[in-house]
Amino acid sequence: MISENGINYLHITGKVGSQGNYSLVYVRDLSELYITQSQLTNYLIMVSASVEIVLSLVLLLFLRKLTHPIRAMQKATSKIAGGVYDERISLPGRDEFHDLAENFNQMASNINEKILELDKTAQDKQRLVDNLAHELRTPLTAIRGYAEYLQNANAREPDRIKAAGYILNETDRMQNLAFKLLDLALVKNHSSDFQIIILQELILMLSQYLR
Repeated sequence: MISENGINYLHITGKVGSQGNYSLVYVRDLSELYITQSQLTNYLIMVSASVEIVLSLVLLLFLRKLTHPIRAMQKATSKIAGGVYDERISLPGRDEFHDLAENFNQMASNINEKILELDKTAQDKQRLVDNLAHELRTPLTAIRGYAEYLQNANAREPDRIKAAGYILNETDRMQNLAFKLLDLALVKNHSSDFQIIILQELILMLSQYLR
């Protein structure tokens, strides 16, 4: 290889003949070869870059499809954490992600049922408190009224006895109400014990109670 004036030449020299009296010299300009090599190198670089870009896009799409179930479950869990308990996940296929989605939907259904039960229990408690306040208002008003009457009025002895009787009746009414609340609490916390009763006896008991 000989370089002259910035040009590379291929220089080959050899002896010719049995005595070596002659020399054969072969010289060729390598500029075209270097240009072709440079073009081929640039072409390979462009092809490699294009292939890398295509492979990167394919890999990105593949990873996005692969992580779609995870993103779907993350979105659903975020909604459930925000109070949307009817959120469900729909994933096609029969792989592990599909089974995980089914288990997640079952868990979300159970949570939704528990939330509804808690809401119903809270409503029942609020209704019970409202009814209790309403039921207590009447006897308390009567007791207070008769107590003020006994304290301030210059009443006769029969009137005092009658007022005290009203106070006792209203006190018994409040006591019965407290016992009923205790019975309701026992029924709520324990399993019900069903018994066979005769309808006529039940009507008789109710009529005696209401007298």
